[in-house]
Amino acid sequence: MASRIIKTAFLIWMTLLSTLAAQYSYQTNAWGGATDIFDYPVGARAMALGGAYVSVADDPFALYWNPGALQRVPNMGLGVYYTNLAAGTSYNYLAYTHPTLFAGTFSVGLLNISTGDIKLRDFDPAVVGTTNYGRTLFLFGYGFNAHPWLSLGATFKVERANLVGYNDDPTAGPPNFAEASYGADGGLVFTPQLPGPYLNNFTVGVTVQNLLQRTIRAIETRETTPRNLRAGLSKKIDVSTLNHLLVAAEIDKNEKTSATLHMGLEYRYHEMVSLRMGLYNDHLTYGVGAKLAGMQFDYSYWNGNDALLGTSHRLSLVLNIGKNRQQRMEEHQQQELQRLEKIETQRLENERRNAISSGMAEGEKLLAKNDLEQAYVAINRILIKYDRTGSDPDLEVTRELFARISKALEEKRTKEEEALRRLQEEEAQIRRNAKAADDHYKRYLAYFTAEEYHDALIEINKALEYAPNSDQFNKLRSDAEKALATKIASLLERAKTLQSAGRPNEAITMLNEARRLSRDNERYKSYIIGQIDQISAGLSRDSMLRQAMEYENNKNWAKAADLYRELSNSEPGNVALRKKYEDAFARANAKDLDMPEDVKAIYNRGVQAAIAGNYQEALRHLEEARKLQPLNRNILRAIDSANDKLKKISGSAGR
Repeated sequence: MASRIIKTAFLIWMTLLSTLAAQYSYQTNAWGGATDIFDYPVGARAMALGGAYVSVADDPFALYWNPGALQRVPNMGLGVYYTNLAAGTSYNYLAYTHPTLFAGTFSVGLLNISTGDIKLRDFDPAVVGTTNYGRTLFLFGYGFNAHPWLSLGATFKVERANLVGYNDDPTAGPPNFAEASYGADGGLVFTPQLPGPYLNNFTVGVTVQNLLQRTIRAIETRETTPRNLRAGLSKKIDVSTLNHLLVAAEIDKNEKTSATLHMGLEYRYHEMVSLRMGLYNDHLTYGVGAKLAGMQFDYSYWNGNDALLGTSHRLSLVLNIGKNRQQRMEEHQQQELQRLEKIETQRLENERRNAISSGMAEGEKLLAKNDLEQAYVAINRILIKYDRTGSDPDLEVTRELFARISKALEEKRTKEEEALRRLQEEEAQIRRNAKAADDHYKRYLAYFTAEEYHDALIEINKALEYAPNSDQFNKLRSDAEKALATKIASLLERAKTLQSAGRPNEAITMLNEARRLSRDNERYKSYIIGQIDQISAGLSRDSMLRQAMEYENNKNWAKAADLYRELSNSEPGNVALRKKYEDAFARANAKDLDMPEDVKAIYNRGVQAAIAGNYQEALRHLEEARKLQPLNRNILRAIDSANDKLKKISGSAGR
C-alpha cells in the first residue's frame, strides 16, 4: 500500500513538472529583469562552493536550493543567513526543517529583502520625504523518498511585497501598496548507487525554481518570475574513515539568460572542520566551516560580479535540534521492538493463564478419580512450563495441589516399594550368600589342590557360614581335616627319619613345615616345637652354616632360608647372617612381577651397565631396584648374573 502511494505521488509530481516545464518557451509578459530577486544564493557554505549546491544540500538551506534534497537533512534544525547589501539593503533567510521517520521531511522558511529610509526628491534635488521597500518570500517545502535511490520535493512559495507607487505630484508623496503572489519549485535528488570505488557516492540533483511562476505588479504592469533550472552532480571521496573530499559541479539556466557554470570543492576533517573553494562563473569563492555542540558555523568570501553581491564576507548558522534521523530511527525501532515484545509478553501471559486454568481443572478432576499418576503429570506439566523460578505467586495454588498429589502418590509408591524391597532384599541376600559360599568353595579347591590343607580348611569353614546345611561343604571340611592330619604326620615321620640318618638340619626343615601347618592346633604345635628344640640343641652352629651354604650353592633357596633364619635368630646382631637370610628368602619366594615405570627405569640402567661390563655400577642400580620390588624374579636373576660375572673377573685377576 505504501509503495503504491509513493509511486502515485511520483507520477503526479513528474506530470506536474512536465506540464509546467512545457510552458517554459511560451511564457509571455516575463519578469522584467534577467532573474528573480530571490534567485540570489543563500547560505555561506553554498556560496563558498561557488553555488554548486543543488546536489550537495543536506541542511535547512535545501528548502531554497532543492526541495528534493530535504529528505537528506538528518536533523531537525534552523538555518539562518543574514547579509547587508548595497544602499542599506538587507537580504535574510530563515528556515526550519523537520525530518520525520516515515512521512518525509517538512520545512518552512522565509526569505526577505528590504530597504528602509529611501529618500524621495522632487524635480529639483530637494528631499521631499522617505519611503520603504520590502519583499518577503514565505516557503513551505516537503520532500520524500520515492525510492531508496530517488527523493522528490516541492516548495510552495508565497510572496508578500511592499512596493512603491508613482505619483505625478512628488510633493504628495508616493503611494505605497502591498502585493501577494504564489509560486512553486520542484526538485529531485538521484543517487544511482553504482558499484565500484570510482562510481559510487555519486549524487545528481535537479531543481526548477519558479516552476509555478509568481506574478506581481510593478508600478503599472504585472511581471512574472522567470524559471530557473539548476542541474548538478557531486561525488564524495573518502580519504580515510573520518575524512573525505566533496567535488561538485552545477549548471544553471535561466530562461532569460545564458547558462552559467558553478563548481565547488570541500575537504571535511573528522566531520568537524571544512575547507571550501568554488568557482562562480569566472570568479573564485572561498570558505570554511566548523561544527561545535550541534551547531554548524559557515563562512565564505564572495567575489561576486553583480551590484548586489559584490566582494564581501558572508556568514550563516545551522542549529541542529535533538537527535538525527538515524538516531531517532534506531530509537523508534527500539521502542517498536519493546512494544512488540510487550504485546508478545501479554499474549504469552494470556496463553499462560488459560493453560494454567485448564490444567488445574484437569488435575483436580483426575485427583477426584484417584488417578494420581495422570493428575501428577497434568499439574507437573504446568509447573515445568510456567514456574521456572519455583516461586511464581500466580502458581501458589497449583504448587499446593501438586504437593497434595505428590504426597498421596509418594505414600502409594512407598507401600509398593517397601513390599518389593523386602522381597528383593531376601532374594539378594540369598544370591550374596550363594556367591560368597561359592567363592570360598573355589578357594578351598585351589588350596586343597596345592596341599595347603590348613588354608583349605579355613575357606571351607567360611563357606559353611553362608551354607551351614550343605552336606557337600561338611564332607569337604572332614576331608581337609583328615588330609591336614595326614600331612603333618607325614612331615613328622620324615623328620624323624632324617634325624636318625644324621641329617638334623633337614629334619628341622620338615618340623618347621609341620609347625606352619599346625598353627591352629596347639597339641601338634607344642609337640613339634619340642622336637625342634631337641634337634637344635644337638646341632652345632658350624654344621648348620655349612648346610645352609651347601643349600645356597645348590640354589635350594627355601632350605637355605630356613637355616639362615635359625642362625640369624640365634645371633640377632649378625648383619651378614641377616643379609644371607633375606637373599635366600627373596629367591625362594621370587615371582614374575610387572615393574612400575620408576622401577623399570632403574632396572634398565643396571642392565645397560652390565652389558657395558660395569658390573659394580650394574649391581648398584639393580640393588636399588630390588629395594622397590624385593621379590621380582627378573631383578634377582640380573643381580645373580652380575655377581657371577664379577666373581669370574676377580678369579681371573687372582690367577
